[in-house]
Amino acid sequence: MLHIKGELKHILIMLVLLFLLGIICLLSELYLNISCRQLEQELEKAESPQDLDAFDESFDRITDIWLLIMPHEEVDSLSELYYNMYACSDEDFRQYKQALKHMLELIPDRSRLSLQNVF
Repeated sequence: MLHIKGELKHILIMLVLLFLLGIICLLSELYLNISCRQLEQELEKAESPQDLDAFDESFDRITDIWLLIMPHEEVDSLSELYYNMYACSDEDFRQYKQALKHMLELIPDRSRLSLQNVF
């Protein structure tokens, strides 16, 4: 009898931990969706490298959190593309802006919890 209670206690603990892990995954996916949309909206407002101040503040704050829930290589490639936007001409700026916007659009799908992304 005592052995069965111990096993049930362990099963309950495992179920609670699994539930918490699921909640954390859902919240991180929700955060990625919201933060990507926010960055896309702020990026739309920028017309030249001089207009990136508001975007810069949000980008730094958001990518600091992204480092906890996304692969570092992906955040690094976004950062590299973004920082290249500062030193470019206005013509190149539009190309960098379009590339960064495209990468931001893909992040929620690539980071979504799925069997394909797990394996």
